Amino acid sequence: MRKYAITVAALSLIGLVTFGYGLGSPLKANFDEFHYVPAAKELLSFNINRNWEHPPLGKYFIALGIAIGGDTPIGWRWMSVLFGTWTLIVTFFLALEVFENRRTAMIATALTYCNHLLFVQSRIAMLDIYMLFFLWLALWAFVRAWKGNRRALKWCGISIGLAASCKWFAIVPWIGMGALIKCCLLMRKWRVRFAQPKDTDWYSERAFRGVDLKTLFFALGLIPVATYLATFLPLFLLKGQSYGWSDLWNLQVQMWDGQKRVVGEHPYNSHWTQWIFLSRPMWYAFDRDPGGSDILRGVFLVGNPLLMWLGVLGVAGSFWIWVQTKSRSALFVVYFYLLFYLCWSVIPRKVNFYYYYMPAGMMLSFAVAECLQWCETRSKAGTLFRTARWASVGVVYVCALTFLFFYPILSGMPIPSEAFRRWMWFSSWI
Repeated sequence: MRKYAITVAALSLIGLVTFGYGLGSPLKANFDEFHYVPAAKELLSFNINRNWEHPPLGKYFIALGIAIGGDTPIGWRWMSVLFGTWTLIVTFFLALEVFENRRTAMIATALTYCNHLLFVQSRIAMLDIYMLFFLWLALWAFVRAWKGNRRALKWCGISIGLAASCKWFAIVPWIGMGALIKCCLLMRKWRVRFAQPKDTDWYSERAFRGVDLKTLFFALGLIPVATYLATFLPLFLLKGQSYGWSDLWNLQVQMWDGQKRVVGEHPYNSHWTQWIFLSRPMWYAFDRDPGGSDILRGVFLVGNPLLMWLGVLGVAGSFWIWVQTKSRSALFVVYFYLLFYLCWSVIPRKVNFYYYYMPAGMMLSFAVAECLQWCETRSKAGTLFRTARWASVGVVYVCALTFLFFYPILSGMPIPSEAFRRWMWFSSWI
């Protein structure tokens, strides 16, 4: 870890400064802060569990931010900045485990930073950035276990339990991790080989070494459940509501019923098939600036167009790479992207929003990095090698320029009232 101290310090500085700059805008509740900030304040005063539709852990963090920073927009959001920065750091170490190449890990991290989804969600008091941090931490531990570190599976269980304690979406990768381990163990047991056995083979002898059904049940069964339930214990201290042990189950039923009852129309309701085409992003805020009637401040949640579209091609390319090489990194990209994305085709919600695409959208950075690394390794040396390396730099550079172009409407900067249209590339974005 010491040899990466400079990298961690640099990512910390970049994240804290850029995510935190201008954090006080918008001045009032930004999109779903309308729900989570009042809920956090109720928990802070030990009154009631106001927002019972979601698990409590993310709201604890928002409440902690208010307790330290005050009941102001900055106080609501600064914990999100902190967790967004940590997510950026964990992204680097996750990419390092996946690709086993520092340069590729830095490319994946740089692309993740240029992904508008991380930037916007790190500046708003919502639950998603807290869930994403623990989910990425769980994936990091999962890949370490995949490479033979048995102890890492327990840390994976704790992290995925904490992720589910922020939002239930984490249950999807929780189940997906168990399914992938079981598949890997079966493939190794049956000795079905589609390529020459290698240390990097996704079901090689090193993969999940020492993991059996008992270990799997303990590490990805009991530990996550215990971790998840433990986050509800502070609710027992509430004075405005009386919670007991029997209410732990009742709360889960209540949350499930609440999720199913989310009905009706919303101006930014979208379908999961629209997300990969970036055809229905959403405005979190769009308000007149108090300093002038012809000035607007808006927060537009839209993925970096270049990365979103190039990343989908990267997933297809990663699948082709996996078919050819059976590499663990390519399978990781394809499996978790499709898991994060296609689950919305079966999740029974009648109202969906573009920000649900965030975990899958974040995986696109890894897809592009996988393809760029494959091009570099295949070109070996000479002109093709140099071209591949410059292509990697070029992709990051253009993504960074795109991020800077969209920055004013990602960060709530004041802009002339009609100027916002320069960023509206399609009529469906308005």
